[in-house]
Amino acid sequence: MEIKLKIKSITYTGKSVGRDIRVEIEMLGESLGVDKRIKPGSTVELEKELGIFLSDQLLDTPIQIEVTEKDFLFSDRGKTSQTLKIDSSKPFPQTFEYQIQVQERRMFFWRRVAIFTIVIEADKTELSQDYTHGKIALYSDIAPELDSANLRAEQNDSSKIFTTISNQADIVVLKTAVQGNVPKGFLSDLWHEVLYRDVKGFIHSSLIEISGQEREKITELIRSKARELGIDEKLALNLAYCESKWLPFAHSITNNKGIYQLGEKTIIDINQKYGGSILDPWNPEQNVDGGLRYFRYLIERYSSSNNPIVRILTAWNAGPARVPTEGPFDLGDYVLQVRDFVRCVLEEKRGEKTLKLLLWLLPWIITIGSLLFFTSDTFDEWHSDRKEAAKLSNQEITHLHADKNFVAPSPLDAREYEVPFAYLQTDIDGDDELEKIEFVFYSPEPFFYYTNINTPSGRKIVLDGELREAYFADLDGDRIKELIVQTAPGHLSETNIFSFNDL
Repeated sequence: MEIKLKIKSITYTGKSVGRDIRVEIEMLGESLGVDKRIKPGSTVELEKELGIFLSDQLLDTPIQIEVTEKDFLFSDRGKTSQTLKIDSSKPFPQTFEYQIQVQERRMFFWRRVAIFTIVIEADKTELSQDYTHGKIALYSDIAPELDSANLRAEQNDSSKIFTTISNQADIVVLKTAVQGNVPKGFLSDLWHEVLYRDVKGFIHSSLIEISGQEREKITELIRSKARELGIDEKLALNLAYCESKWLPFAHSITNNKGIYQLGEKTIIDINQKYGGSILDPWNPEQNVDGGLRYFRYLIERYSSSNNPIVRILTAWNAGPARVPTEGPFDLGDYVLQVRDFVRCVLEEKRGEKTLKLLLWLLPWIITIGSLLFFTSDTFDEWHSDRKEAAKLSNQEITHLHADKNFVAPSPLDAREYEVPFAYLQTDIDGDDELEKIEFVFYSPEPFFYYTNINTPSGRKIVLDGELREAYFADLDGDRIKELIVQTAPGHLSETNIFSFNDL
């Protein structure tokens, strides 16, 4: 059940402290300000909406109300902090009265006191019968520059902005997957039509989590389906992240859709050949089930090939018709987009390490494949894969890992000053000279953590979150190492890769 809250009226009693009044209300992370001219001894009907909330959010909710009499020299203020408690067993609408005393400041003696009575009304609304709920969800790997979302008049990022909506604010989703433009840096041209405080507009789909499609639920869905199909969970997670950043409404210019970016022909094959049932590719359950069924098919197809994991990922991106199951195979023969995709999946993404699992991946996910994999005919090829994986991982150079060989400073120590706490030192560019990379911690505000990297060239790189791991690796075999840095800006981790030119 949804509850609509609104300021029903303001009553002004007691002594006069002025006529220009501002009322500000804060609750559940939302705020509303109302300016009104009102005479002492009168009541003004407002009918101003505070928002639409789920009933269980309002069982016992803190609410803060501040009343200000605006004056050129002395503004008189009063506030109250109480609770708003909805009783769903009682009839609706329900009303709540809050009294705020405002004392005059400009007088030293015989200060006058005004009393303002704010009436808030709660009434049921039946939006849940037709619409679904969601919230604004701003992730640093999707929209690093944003701290709020714009509610726009049309589904493009140059249209009129009705209002801005704070992170985690509740909204009502009226219509999903409305095609519009693609804002810079985003992975989709799809927007959602939403309702926020009685205002309808559009917000880009990447900035909204529909109820039941939160990132944590998406990743758990991927894990669960991977276990069911016998696929390594971390590889399944990385594959989805590199395709869509786990966004259900990711939509490419080639019309690939959803979490696993499935094309129309692939969806037909999944439904007809691999046991899938994709009727709505924007549905996370259907997309993940179908995507991983197709991935399982590719695993089985290349299980006995040499260099199997790279062939599987190449076939996923370029198509199996372009990747032979036997004979010579060189990833370097494929376009940069394919090579970048394979590298993306094999590297750490959002805290999921794939490379360390490559040596054990195929033997465990396919019983038949495991028997073939360790025959004498294929052992030399497997050993070659192992050396390649070792080259791409972090075994050959100095390595930093949280709680193993460094401890980040306390945020309190880094509140006013940047605190150096660790460094890497190695020959990055093959000139037989050691270069030093210094890591610095900074926390200017509570719960805001930054890792600054001081490079050999004197450049400073600023990353969100605390440092979790850092190492060098020669990712492309040119004997010049790249710097891989993993930080934790929130409950998930984020990996950045820097070339020698970046440093």
